[in-house]
Amino acid sequence: IVNATQLPRASGRSLSHYYQGPEVRFRVTVHGPHTGQSADFRTRGGHNIRKVLESVCRTFELPFERSRLVLEDASWGTQYYYCDPEDTIGSCGIDADSQLFVQVDGMTYENLSQSSEEEDED
Repeated sequence: IVNATQLPRASGRSLSHYYQGPEVRFRVTVHGPHTGQSADFRTRGGHNIRKVLESVCRTFELPFERSRLVLEDASWGTQYYYCDPEDTIGSCGIDADSQLFVQVDGMTYENLSQSSEEEDED
């Protein structure tokens, strides 16, 4: 995957059918940069990406200032979208079924490449 900031932004995509409202609580799974590294986080549609990313970085012991949240959308082939820290979970179309990854500048992303290889084997 390319640097997250070079990806199209997730906010503003036509995903209104995913959006459940700013106060609806749900869990999202975020995959870390290392193989098998993932954790669930409770969030709401109105939360900023920054809030979730801060929790992700604390959990995985990653440097926040170099980390980015990436949304995987496999609805029309696999596409990746950068989630700007100032956007909200809802405006990025993130829901409980979303696949999220944290990307850290300067780190190799084992989880993402392994996930893609497993799909190719199926």
